[in-house]
Amino acid sequence: MSQPAGEQPAPGEPPKLNVLALPSYTAILFGLIALVVLGAVFASVLPGSQMWWPPIVLGFTLLSLRDYLRRPRTSLRRYGLTPVDRALADEGQVNAQLQPAIESIQRELADLAGDSPAPSIAVRSQPLGIHTFGTGRQCYVGVGENAAVQLASALYKPTKAHAARAILAHELAHFLNRDITMMGLSYSLLKMMILVMLANLWISFGLSLFIIDVSAEVLQPAFWDQMEQFWAGLLPGLPAPDLGWVLPWLEQKNPAVFARLADPGQGASIWTTYFLFQVSAYLPFIMSGMVLFGLFWRRLLRVRELYADARAAASMGSEKAVREGMALHATWSRLNKKAPNLAHPAVQLLREVELLRSHRGLNTLKSIYRERVAPHFANHPDYDLRKGCLVAPQKVFGAWRSMAVSVGLAVLMLELVLRGALTAGLIYQPGAHLAFAAGFVVFSLWLLPQWCLGSRRDGHLKQAVLGLVLLYTAIKLAPYLLDLGAVLLVQATNAEGWGVVIDLWIYALAGVAGDDLPRLMGVEVSWAQFMLWHILTPLAYFAVVMPTALLGFLWLDGALKRRILTWYGLGSRVRRAWLVETLVLLAVLLLVIVPLTSRIFFPWVYEALTPLAMAGLGAGLALLAVGAVAFLLASRRWAGRCSCGAPVAGDFDLGATCPSCGAQLHKWLIASY
Repeated sequence: MSQPAGEQPAPGEPPKLNVLALPSYTAILFGLIALVVLGAVFASVLPGSQMWWPPIVLGFTLLSLRDYLRRPRTSLRRYGLTPVDRALADEGQVNAQLQPAIESIQRELADLAGDSPAPSIAVRSQPLGIHTFGTGRQCYVGVGENAAVQLASALYKPTKAHAARAILAHELAHFLNRDITMMGLSYSLLKMMILVMLANLWISFGLSLFIIDVSAEVLQPAFWDQMEQFWAGLLPGLPAPDLGWVLPWLEQKNPAVFARLADPGQGASIWTTYFLFQVSAYLPFIMSGMVLFGLFWRRLLRVRELYADARAAASMGSEKAVREGMALHATWSRLNKKAPNLAHPAVQLLREVELLRSHRGLNTLKSIYRERVAPHFANHPDYDLRKGCLVAPQKVFGAWRSMAVSVGLAVLMLELVLRGALTAGLIYQPGAHLAFAAGFVVFSLWLLPQWCLGSRRDGHLKQAVLGLVLLYTAIKLAPYLLDLGAVLLVQATNAEGWGVVIDLWIYALAGVAGDDLPRLMGVEVSWAQFMLWHILTPLAYFAVVMPTALLGFLWLDGALKRRILTWYGLGSRVRRAWLVETLVLLAVLLLVIVPLTSRIFFPWVYEALTPLAMAGLGAGLALLAVGAVAFLLASRRWAGRCSCGAPVAGDFDLGATCPSCGAQLHKWLIASY
C-alpha cells in the first residue's frame, strides 16, 4: 500500500521543528534514572573508595541486564500472547480470518520500517489492544485476535486506511526511537535496586536478631571446644583443628562490641544500634527507587508516546493521520473516563477557584486531584497534550519547572543514597561536581530546541532560564535549610540532650557500640563549628557560586550553539560540533571552576592543590585554549556561509532559505509533516 505524500505547510504557516534530529527528552529522563541507580554503584570505582567494586558493579549490572533480556518472555507469559509463527502452526485453533489479517499487518509494518527490521507479531484470543514490548533484538507487537482483524480490515477502507497505518507507524516508532530499550533498561535497574535492597534489609534484620540471640553462647570458650570435637569427629584420623584463636581475634576487632554481645542483658540496646544502622543503610535506596518508579519512569512512559507520535507523523507525512489514529487506538477504548485536560496553569487556577465556589468537600478534592495530581502519575499523555506536541513539537520537552524539579530531585536522591550508612564511610563523595554537571548538561539539552527555532523561540526564554536555575538552586538548598532549622531548634530547646541523641545516631551509622564512647556534638565538635562547616558554608556556596556559574555557562553555551547553527555548510554535522562544545564547557566547569571555588569556600577540606587537582586544572585550561582556537578557526571558515558558498547574513532562523541558491538552511531541522 503506497504511502501518502507529505502534507505541505499552509501558506504563511511556520515550519515545525524536527525534534527527532535532536537529543530526546526520553534520553534525558533515562539518564537521570541511571544517574541515581548507578551513581552509588559506580562511585565504588572512584579513588578513595574502600569497597571492592567488581562484585558490586558486575553483580548489579548483570542482574539488571538479565532481567531486561528476560522481559520479552515475561511479557508474553503475562499477557498470554503467542508469537505468530507458533499461533498459526495449528490452524485448527486459529480464527480463519486471523492469518490474512496478520499477514496484512506484517506487510504494512515491513513497508513502514523500510530498511529497519520489522517487529514480530504476538496474538491472543482474549481482547487486547495493540501495544509494543521487547528488547533491542526481540521486538514484538502484541494484539488481540479481534483487534488484529479489525485493524487489518481498516487498512483496506479508504476512510480509515491512513489512521490504521498511523497506528502501526506509532507502534513501530517505539522501536525506531529506541525508547523500548530505554524503558526496559530503566525498569530493570529500578526493579533490581528495590528488590536487592529489600532482600538485604530483610536478611540483615534476621541475621542481626540471630547473632544477638546466640552470641552469649557463641562467645564462650566452651562453645569452640565443642566445635573442635565436632570437626575431629567429622575428620577421623586427622588432627583436631585449633579454634582457640577465634575468640581473641573477635575481641581484638572491636572490644566494646564483643563485651556487649557476650552479655545477654545488652541484647535490646545492641538491636537498637543494628536497627538504626540497617535502616540508614538500605532505606535511602528503597525510597529513591520508589520515587523514580512513581514519577520519573511514568514520565518516561508518557514522553515516549509523544516521540512516537512525532515519528509516526514524519513517516505518514501527516499529523492529521496521527490524530485520526489516536481516535482508533485501542488504548482509548480502555479508558473509563475522559483523560485530564492539561490546560494553561492560569486556566487551571481559575477552574479550581470555580470548583471551590461551586462544590464543597470530597467532590472538590477529587476534581483538583484529576486536574493537578493525576496527570503526573499517568502512563499515557492526554489527547490535548499529544495534539499540541504535533502542532508545536518543541513542547515535547515540557515546561522549565518540570525540568528543574526533575534534575533537582535526581541530585538529591543520589546524595541521599551516597550519604547512607552503607556508603557514607566507604565511598568517596563527589562533592559539588555532581550538582554542577547535572544542572549544566540537562539544562543545555533542554534549551537546544529553543536555539534551533531561531526567531520563533519562546519570548519569555530569559525568564525561563533564570527560573530554571533558581528553582534548581532552591531544591539543592532545601536540605541545608532544613538542617539549619533543626539546629536552631536544638539550640533553643535542649542542646545537651540532643547532642547525646546525635552521638548515638552517628555511632550507630558507623557500626560502633560501647558504654564509654567519647562525646562528639557539643564537645569534640561545637555547634558553631557544625553549623559553619556543614550548613552555612555549603549554603552560601550553592546559593552564590552554583547559580552564577550555571547562568554564565548556559549563556555562553547558548551563544556558541547559535553561532554554530550558522555553519550551514556542515549540515547535520553541526550536532558533532555541539557535542564537542558542550563537553569542553563541562570539562572547564568541573576541572577549573568547581575546584577553585571549592578551595575558596572550604579551605579546611582543600588545604592545598594536590598534584591530581593541578593536573585537572591544567587539563581544563588546555581544553579551553584548544577549544577556543578551534572554534575561531571553524567559525572563520563556516559561519554565515551556505553550502553553495554564498554568504548568509544574520542568525539562523528555522525555515530560512539561502538568498543565492534558494535552498532551505538546515533542512534536517524541519519536520516532514
